[in-house]
Parts: sequence; structure tokens; C-alpha cells
Amino acid sequence: ELKYKNIGTLNKVYNKRFVNFSKINQPDSTVDKDNFLMYLDWAYFYRDYFSKYFSALKNNLKSYRINLPLVVNIPQFLDYDLCGRAYQGITTTSMFRDFNLRAEDVILGGAYQVRRCDFENFHDVVAMNETIKSISSAYAPRICAEMQFGGWQDRPRIYPKDVELPIKLSIAHGLNGINGYVFAGGKNLKGIAFRGTYNEWQAPIGSDGKTKPHLKAIASVGLFLKAFGHLMEKTGNVYDDISIGFYQPYYATEFLKGDFINGLIAKRDRLFFDGILRLVLLAGFKFGMFDLEREPLTELKRRKLIWVFSLDFMDPQTQGKLAEYVRSGGQLVISPEIPRFNLLFEKSEILMREFGITSFMQSNEDVIYIADTDRDVYVEKELHTFNMKNARIIAKTERGSPCAAIKRVRKGRVLVVGLGLRHIFDYHIDVVRYLLGLLGAKPVFYSRNPAIHTVMRRNNDFGFLCVFNLDDVEKETTLKIKISFKNTVISFNGKKIKLARRSALFLPLNIPLEGDFKILYSTAEVYGFNRKRNLLELILFSEIKNNFNILLSCPKPKDLYLEEEGLNFKYENGKLNIAGSLSEGFQKLRLIFK
Repeated sequence: ELKYKNIGTLNKVYNKRFVNFSKINQPDSTVDKDNFLMYLDWAYFYRDYFSKYFSALKNNLKSYRINLPLVVNIPQFLDYDLCGRAYQGITTTSMFRDFNLRAEDVILGGAYQVRRCDFENFHDVVAMNETIKSISSAYAPRICAEMQFGGWQDRPRIYPKDVELPIKLSIAHGLNGINGYVFAGGKNLKGIAFRGTYNEWQAPIGSDGKTKPHLKAIASVGLFLKAFGHLMEKTGNVYDDISIGFYQPYYATEFLKGDFINGLIAKRDRLFFDGILRLVLLAGFKFGMFDLEREPLTELKRRKLIWVFSLDFMDPQTQGKLAEYVRSGGQLVISPEIPRFNLLFEKSEILMREFGITSFMQSNEDVIYIADTDRDVYVEKELHTFNMKNARIIAKTERGSPCAAIKRVRKGRVLVVGLGLRHIFDYHIDVVRYLLGLLGAKPVFYSRNPAIHTVMRRNNDFGFLCVFNLDDVEKETTLKIKISFKNTVISFNGKKIKLARRSALFLPLNIPLEGDFKILYSTAEVYGFNRKRNLLELILFSEIKNNFNILLSCPKPKDLYLEEEGLNFKYENGKLNIAGSLSEGFQKLRLIFK
């Protein structure tokens, strides 16, 4: 009733003959194009209903003077044998998108069951972080309500890296709170659990009190947060000038089945989740995500560049919003299709007309050529050719038909990419970087090696550079980054760091210690410090034998020791430069002053 106001309007839209709203029964779940809008309304009804139900629970608690923060745990990952994937995470998260409309103080947190975490699925964690942010109140802390500390059965085995990497990825990408699940195993009472009395969950601490190896990984992150967590929480992520919009009607599918829905899900999983999201991240871009349908035009216009995953249908209001975004100066990448229909699958070509596109047709080819480079690129069979007036052709099929083109539309520009890109070959990363470069987009910093992932948290005064090796072999990378803080410019200027297999480093940037002491930068992780009258002790950690370089702002020391070995140092203009070699494990670097 809120949407259609009267039964006559609804009957006209649905092509039905309902007498009144009370006579409308909940439909079954089988969907095709003819009844898609009815099912979408059904899904949206439940999103509204869930938030009303939650609001009622909240008000009930308040009536008993229970004023604790309320946390909602949102399931996002599904097990796929050896690893967990978050293909369904945007759908389940979107089911909670109305919660903060009725309860701004609710804390929405994801549930990350990543199992094995590495180069293949690390982008799932990043995507879920950004998805949670997109529906959260600006006042609420960003948390993970259920971080995998084990697994609900005893195989596949959970190893230290499978716990450490998701924790560090989540923190690096903006989370400020993590609740581990499950931390200690136990035993259920007979008859009350669906899997019997056994309840160990590969927990770091078993019900017998014995510990598992991944407890050390959790403890080491805890040690870092004990020393620097209060500073980390005062920082935010550094984003590039790119945002990725997801369109809610493609994801409101939790109750639905049938060939049409199965095809939609397959496309969005392959071409959006393992396509656009993954490839843009691997190309070095740090992006935010937003709900395209719900984003007000005023907010949309603040985004410099957006990439929208589009199929052949989209409501006229959203099409019109995208058209106005481009006209007013925005830059849009849209793929793999241009909408030609509305949600009733009636003809709706607002964007087609706005961008001067004609004859948008599917092709059975799967190889294209990039115009500027004459490079051949394998693509998914979601390939479409089209004509676009007054546009520069970016890519053609083997038969010479245009399949990607860029054009200025009044103050803005649009890049139409009529093909589905998925990370099959590493050159697909270069293709995405090239496409975004056509619109002037360039990552602030990135590694040429896609398995080395870098992200920064910072404020005006200090920050942390987070560097990940997502491969199962040791890697070496060279840092060439210049970072400006309020009173300091820090330049790594070609510093080399070596990373253990499947590892992460949280490197300090202009971090204040006590008094006038600061860590300007370090290529080794610093897990804590002790400051006494004539002593500064830094606790360093390395998984492998490694060289390190630390630059401190401090008085000139009298002596300097790594464990019991003396170290040479350079001191100039109030800055202390220390270089040396680390063995495996924790080591103490001691600076003794007069």
C-alpha cells in the first residue's frame, strides 16, 4: 500500500485483478521476466518488515532500561570446501539496509568465515567490509561481529594464516572492532544441539584447555592492537577517486528461484564479484561501494568516478539519475550491458538515448582487440556490440564490431564496456587499469605484483601502511611512496621489504610514542614499545630472516642494541636512521640515552 497507494494501480502494474490488498497472497519463489517486479516488491517488503521487527525488539529492550549498544550479525560467507566465499554477501547484507532508518544507533557487523584465505578470495573480505559500510550509520563503528577463529567442523583444517590474514585485511580496510568466533571449544548438553554434544569448532582453545597453533596469530595481532590500536582507530582508509555501485534489484534474490534468477546470479557472481570488484582491487584501486538505487543524486554527484555493473534492465529513475550524473560532470564506466528495459521488462532506453547508443546486440565471439594497443583479450561470452554516435572506439571484436567506447556527454564522460571481464588471466588486470586510465584514474599507490596488496589507514598526523603478500611463496617488493602529514613528509624512496608467504605487515608512519619520540617509518613491524627515563625499547617482529630500516625522530642515543648485539646508526637533524638484520620471531631494539 505504501508504494502503490490503491489496489487499482497495483493491478495495472501486475496485470492482476485483486479485490483489495488483504487478498494478495505471498507468491511462490519461481521467477521469470513477466513477474519479476512482483517478486522484487516482495523482497523489499521483507526488508522493511525486518527493520520494523528489529525496531520493536529494540523498543522492548529500552522499556526495560537496557541501554547497551545493539549489534546485528549479518551472515556473508558460504563454505566452498577448502575456502569460504562471499558471493551471497551483498544479498544478505542488503536485507539489513533499512535497519538504521529506524535505529541509527544499531551496529551492523559481518560474519566472515573465510576458511583458507589467500590470493584467490582475499577480495571477498574487502568487498564485505565496503558492503557493510554502505548500509551502516555514519555514527556506528565498523566491526566484524563474527570473525572466523575456527570452523564448524574439523576439516578442512584451519591454519594460523587462515585466521591472521582475514583479521589483518579487515583492520587494514577500515574495521575498528572484531569479535572472534569461536574462541574456546566446549560441550553441548544432550538433546539441545543439532550436531550432538561435540562443539569444538577448531577453536584456538579446546574444551580440554589445550591450544592450537593459530592462537599465536591471534595473540600477535592483539599485542599490536594493545600498543597501537588506540591510534589505529583514529585513522581512516585512503581511497582512490573511484566508487563501485551495486544495483539492489540484482541482489534482492534471497527467496527466488528459476532459470531467470539462476542466470542473473551467475552473471553477477562471475562478472561483478569475481570480475569488476576483484579486478579493480588488483589493479591497485582502493574503492568504496554504494547502493546505486538508494543513493541521492546530490550524493552521487560528489563521486568523481563510478563503475556500475548493469544488465539489460534498470528502473527509469535510476537510469535518469545516472544520465544526470554524467551530464553534470561525473565519469561513468558501465558494463557489461546498457539497460534497454524497465523492471516490468518494457522498453526503457533512457541511457541508450542519452549516450547515443544504437543496435546493442549480443555477440557469440569471445576475443576482442584493444584499439590503442592491438592487444587481443579473451572475454566471457557476455559480449555485446553497439554503435555509439560521436564516440571514440576503445575495443572491437575479431569481426571488427565496436564493443567498448568512450564519449563526452556535456560536462562528463561515459565509458561503455559491452563485455564481461573476469579475472582469468593476469592481463585482465592491465585491461582494467587501462580502461580506468582513459578517464584519468590512477591509483595513489600500488604494487606491480598483483599478489602484493597495499592499503593505508591515516589521518592528518599519522598512519599505517598495510602490506600483504597473498601468495604461498616469499615475496620481495620495493616501496616507492611519499606521504605528507601535517608537519612531515615521509618518503620510503625505494626501500625493499621481504614478506613471508601469506603474510601481512602493519608499518607505522609518523607514529607518536611518548614525549617527542616518533617512528617516522619502519620496514619491520613494531609490536610495542617501552619508554623509560634513559631507554626506549621497541619490540620488533619478523616471520623470516629479514633486513629492516627504521627512521625515528628522537634525541641522539648513546648506544643502540638489537637484543645483545650493538648496531651502527646515523643521526642527522634530529632523525635517527637504523638499519640491521632480523632473525625470526620477536626481538628487542634498545636505544640508550645519556
